[in-house]
Amino acid sequence: MKIEQEIVKWVEPTSYWFRYATYHLLEDGQCTEEFIDKCYSFFLEDDKLNDQEEIRDELDFENISSTKNQDGIDFLKEIAEIKNVNALEENQIIGISKGLTVIFGENGTGKSGYTRLLNNAFKSRGDMDILSNIFSEFSSGEPSCKFKIEENGIEKIVSYPKNQDHPMFLQYNVFDSKSGQAHLTQENNLIFTPGGFEYFEKIMKVIEGVKDRLSNDISKHDKQNEFLQNFKTENSIQQFISSLSHKTSIEEFESISSFDQKHQTEIEQLLLNNKTLQDQNIPKQLEELQKRKTSLIQLGQRIKKYNSKLSKDDYEFYNSLIKLSQELTRSSKQESINQFEEFAIKHLGSSEWKSFIKSAKSYRELITAEELEKCLLCNQELGAKEKALFSSYWKLLESQTQIELNKVKRGIQEQISDLNALQDFQFTDSTILFKYIQENKPEQIEKLNQIIKVLHKRKQAVLQGLEKQNNEIEFVHQDTTISFLNDTVELLKQERQKLIELDPAKKIIEIQNKVNELNDKKLAGQLAPSIKDWLQAKKWAAAAKMSLPKLKTNPITKKQGELFKINVTNKYKDVFNAECQKLKAPPVVEINQRNSRGTTLRKLQVGGNSVNKILSEGEQKAISLADFSTESQLDLNCRGIILDDPITSLDYRRRDLIAKRLINEA
Repeated sequence: MKIEQEIVKWVEPTSYWFRYATYHLLEDGQCTEEFIDKCYSFFLEDDKLNDQEEIRDELDFENISSTKNQDGIDFLKEIAEIKNVNALEENQIIGISKGLTVIFGENGTGKSGYTRLLNNAFKSRGDMDILSNIFSEFSSGEPSCKFKIEENGIEKIVSYPKNQDHPMFLQYNVFDSKSGQAHLTQENNLIFTPGGFEYFEKIMKVIEGVKDRLSNDISKHDKQNEFLQNFKTENSIQQFISSLSHKTSIEEFESISSFDQKHQTEIEQLLLNNKTLQDQNIPKQLEELQKRKTSLIQLGQRIKKYNSKLSKDDYEFYNSLIKLSQELTRSSKQESINQFEEFAIKHLGSSEWKSFIKSAKSYRELITAEELEKCLLCNQELGAKEKALFSSYWKLLESQTQIELNKVKRGIQEQISDLNALQDFQFTDSTILFKYIQENKPEQIEKLNQIIKVLHKRKQAVLQGLEKQNNEIEFVHQDTTISFLNDTVELLKQERQKLIELDPAKKIIEIQNKVNELNDKKLAGQLAPSIKDWLQAKKWAAAAKMSLPKLKTNPITKKQGELFKINVTNKYKDVFNAECQKLKAPPVVEINQRNSRGTTLRKLQVGGNSVNKILSEGEQKAISLADFSTESQLDLNCRGIILDDPITSLDYRRRDLIAKRLINEA
């Protein structure tokens, strides 16, 4: 069965696009970008990614053309005008005869230079490195030459590389020492494409092209959700927009984004309600209540401070200080009188007299011992009586009675300072607290003013009593407790709770959230055409991703390998073994084959090892020539072979075998 028939049978159960591609590749072999575009269009239709746009052609595989060789030349006649290749002379001509042409000469005459150019021009695994003439400063430019050929009886000139797409360049195979190493050590695919197998290379190109186009279209359709940036607040609409994907139902989106006059009216009513709530300014009312409460606390603290100094117990304490001061004063005075009666001192025991004595004592402490023998005032010598008088003065000041009296007086002075520190205050209608109590608890105004008046009066009475210390300070009982203010405190608390309960802040937030949600619903409706297009694109991309695995090339590689083994490998082994026998090459060499992406690779091995590790140099040369000859025989387009030193380093027997084999092949 021909290769084409095998392929037709293989593609029969596949999708239309694949059969269409196969039909045209087998028919005319062209694989243009336009052709791949057409295949891609059919692929999209087959996988329901696009609607079918037109009636499809019937594919008549029964009348498909048979395998055809490429058009070629009759034979190569001449190599001429070589330029920019090593140090080769330009304008040389090498004539090529039919059958066999042998070119020989001494080392360094340029034979291998020609071979390198031919390696580049024709099919070869050989040495392709070409240097220009390093000995000439004028040598530059691209290596080139001209070939004279005969095609259908007509001579033509084909220039290389200018006409490198000419079929002739696929009809000659070149072999050199580097080619020999490649045959021995590398995994190689065939240097030519066997008849009919060019289909696999081309269908791989089609599949890759379709896959690239599908991947590009997936990228174009599978865009990020850029709509979410338009929805700033958290709500059900934003959550829905955030969750948009290929799984989102278009009908569900239409329901979410539907916005009509009813929704617009709802927005307007919500905004009106919101303004009404904001106009109440509950936060400001709460702030005013807090100020009243603070003022009430401060007032209570002032009154409590007064009461803490002017209670009945405080009066008793103040009177005890006065009484003690009076008693100590009398005792001190009596002590003074008793000690100084004989001196007939005027105002003896008076406070002025005592102040004088204290000052004198302070002055005395500044005087030296010698100076104390004289009067402090007149500096006269003191007699015994005068000295006794001064001594009595100092003893008086150091008496326990006087010390206790001084201590009590300091205590009285401290109390006077504390009472003076109590600032006078009033409760008038200039304060917000006064106005509030007047409106809500007017009876408390009179009570507060009476308490303040009593406290101020008590303060003055106590201050006078402590300063004069003549009589006991009389405590007149009047109620100055402020427990009745607890009613006002409770009232403030109740009003605050009511305001908190009425506070529209939470309601305002709820209304604003609802307005935001309705506005987002409106926005979703405005963006609906774009979002629907995006959803359709996402759905297409998701479906297209499911189609990508259908473009795997494994089945093609597998089928190519199967057909290659049946139609090429077995025949290749037969020809190769025959060539080895003709060249007396070892029969132990095996051809190890594997398939890779639409092509088949082979490697020559001996017991799983590379040939060059096992065989001698002569055997290696014979094996590489046998492999090269096998390829050339199976290449139906091959018009000739070119070999550079095929018998280098061989013994005379093997040289003779190879020479005879090449003559027969020619």
